[in-house]
Amino acid sequence: MAGKKKKEDTLGFRLSLLRQKLGLSQKDLAIRMGVSSQTILNYEANRRCPDTDFLFQLMEMCRVNVNWLIGGQEPVFLFQYDVQKNKDLLEIYRKLTEALHDIA
Repeated sequence: MAGKKKKEDTLGFRLSLLRQKLGLSQKDLAIRMGVSSQTILNYEANRRCPDTDFLFQLMEMCRVNVNWLIGGQEPVFLFQYDVQKNKDLLEIYRKLTEALHDIA
């Protein structure tokens, strides 16, 4: 049986960490991302999972490594040449989440 994830192993925790590293409040990030503060709160609390559009926009805005955000694999930030690789990863993530929703 798989154990419960540690808080620091979650996408929500890493999103919160990224936001704090950037010196943004939840409200600031929400405004920049075009979502509500409640949405950011729900993502950070792991009550909801961001969609691929949100992750793509975050990657573009902050140059954050989607591999780190989703799975914790460093580095946190991208070099310019890593952006296309992350776009490809987001497309795979989108397809996987759609497949999981179809199964459920």
